[in-house]
Amino acid sequence: MKWKEILFGAAVSLAVTVVGGIVLYYYTKEPDIKKSESLVYSVQQGGSFKGGNQEFSVAAIRVLNVGGIAAKRVSLSVLLKAATVRDLSIDTDAGSREMSREVKGKSVQLKYETLLPGEALTMNLLLSLPENPVVSVRSEATLGTEQSLEARTITRAGKVNNFLELMVPLTG
Repeated sequence: MKWKEILFGAAVSLAVTVVGGIVLYYYTKEPDIKKSESLVYSVQQGGSFKGGNQEFSVAAIRVLNVGGIAAKRVSLSVLLKAATVRDLSIDTDAGSREMSREVKGKSVQLKYETLLPGEALTMNLLLSLPENPVVSVRSEATLGTEQSLEARTITRAGKVNNFLELMVPLTG
């Protein structure tokens, strides 16, 4: 009789250990997005000003690497149909190194060596007319996609916290 109880207890312990290991593996597994680079950008129109015979507008373009590895040879291209670029300002994080910059009347071309994970690049343009620029972002491996960067505030930790908010009172 005791052998049956010992074998049953051992089998249950083994099953609980295996199931717990599988659950722990999938819970702590790194998402696939962390294993690749992913470039996203957003274009925001600022205000436009008109006074006398002068008119100008401000546009901001923000590029972000939301993947898990560095994006190499990042190229940012901005094209305008009617407006011309009067001036531009670029804010980068500390690790970004600019390879080339080409500013023509209706276009801007920037190339960066790398854009590390979580690193951002912001370009502010002073335009002669209010216009929504056509933006193209690419690296060696990916093509950037336009996305609202404000929507990227929900993180994995936020999802875990939401789960725990519900489960802690139930377990109590």
